[in-house]
Amino acid sequence: MIDINSVNVLLDQDAPMSQEIIRNAKVILTTFEGEVPYDRGFGMIPEILDLPVPEARELYTVECITKLRKFEPRATVQNVHFAVDDETGILYPKVVLSYESD
Repeated sequence: MIDINSVNVLLDQDAPMSQEIIRNAKVILTTFEGEVPYDRGFGMIPEILDLPVPEARELYTVECITKLRKFEPRATVQNVHFAVDDETGILYPKVVLSYESD
């Protein structure tokens, strides 16, 4: 299981828009599809919550790349790391982004 509310988003450089990009990315990565009334495709797919750990890691990573490319194109996913609570099996994602300037 992934704790989607505890996602840690970092930008790998100090960009002029870094705080805005981090804030936007965090909103995208902590929202589930269907929660935004006028854009039902915004956010992450909820199926990632019930998958076994290896599959959840893979699907979450793909979702990060896909959704950020669509909703925050200034950011590119460089890496997705997971801290795992061995006792509970909960994954805590850390997403590292880079800034794409125009």
